[in-house]
Amino acid sequence: MEQLERLSKFSTEQFQRLTHAACDSICGRQGPRYEHHGKLVKIDKWQAFENAFVSLVKDSVTRDLDGKTNCKIPDNIPKEHQATFADCLAARRDEIIDAVTSAATAVGHAQLKDFDWNLRLILSSDKIAVVSEPVVAVDFEVETCGDESKHVSLEMNRDELKKMVSSLEAANKVVQQLKT
Repeated sequence: MEQLERLSKFSTEQFQRLTHAACDSICGRQGPRYEHHGKLVKIDKWQAFENAFVSLVKDSVTRDLDGKTNCKIPDNIPKEHQATFADCLAARRDEIIDAVTSAATAVGHAQLKDFDWNLRLILSSDKIAVVSEPVVAVDFEVETCGDESKHVSLEMNRDELKKMVSSLEAANKVVQQLKT
């Protein structure tokens, strides 16, 4: 990668600080800062450099999710920094995998907090004298980011309920496969 050609200009200490800052960025904390490395990377190229290096760190760790093999050092890392890179990733591997897994499994920013359901039998309507149709009403309490609660209500007939249950079973099956 063209953006990472400047890595050879970093001292071992600077490279170690950069690698740990990239790990922090992946884990949701403050990432590499221009103020620390401004003499080595020009401001107009900093954002591309930072993104490329963080992606390189993430890719290096996530290639070996089973943990049975050592992290493969990418060719972009200069030989004088490969040991530092490997040591940093080995030390922070579990933390990075947890962060990447959490980001991947967080499909949305909302989580189901509670739900309630009840079954109703519609006996008639203003147009039809006798209906006798069962309807399930499901109320979801969804927690969004910022600890806000949102109330969502659904009313489904038998066919809609079957579709929803089969979709949830399929999703559960995928989640169970991901756990193993």
